[in-house]
Amino acid sequence: MGQHYSKKAGSLSVPVPSIGEVPYLPGNQPMRLPTLAYVGYAQVNYTFSKTPAERSWNAALEKGYIEIYGPEIATAPAPKFIPNEGKIIYDSQYPCHKMEITSSVKTAKMMNDNIALQLNTMTAAVSNNGTVYFKSGGYIQYSIPVARFMTGGGKKGMRFGETDFFEPITVDTGDKKFRWLNSRIVLSQGRLLALKGQPYGIEYRLFTMVS
Repeated sequence: MGQHYSKKAGSLSVPVPSIGEVPYLPGNQPMRLPTLAYVGYAQVNYTFSKTPAERSWNAALEKGYIEIYGPEIATAPAPKFIPNEGKIIYDSQYPCHKMEITSSVKTAKMMNDNIALQLNTMTAAVSNNGTVYFKSGGYIQYSIPVARFMTGGGKKGMRFGETDFFEPITVDTGDKKFRWLNSRIVLSQGRLLALKGQPYGIEYRLFTMVS
């Protein structure tokens, strides 16, 4: 490690790290970076409307739903296959709870650098035991496929990962099945959906960080 030792203080030698090294304290464990666990899926159909003067789009909800796994999913083995579209499927032993979306307001505004759209979303979904609120703010890279899509030129939906499209989400609910997410940040990865060249919605995969 390249450590140097100071003079003894009593009977102890105190390690002093070299420049550029991370100090090691007794009892500390090596640092582990967090990993992502797949916790759910959502599909939301919107009516998109453009406001040219503001270089922005509004999205009004038509219909949608969200599926969320329980907290045991945070320690589940990673799925063996991840498709470019649609849901990621876990073993059936992990229960998944579905909610209908009752309201969702999304805005997408061009950022000053003209290379990304800033996103803000407020969504509410109804479960059997109350309402689950989702609040997010993120961005989508304004790539050529996205520009084509937003102007009605997208022939079909985009694939996950075709462009950067991420929204960190906070969750607020009293429902016991979902409130384990109240103290976590959920990260959504989105892809845009189109039919006959016209945008009609967004599909999301939902993840949370686990140690």
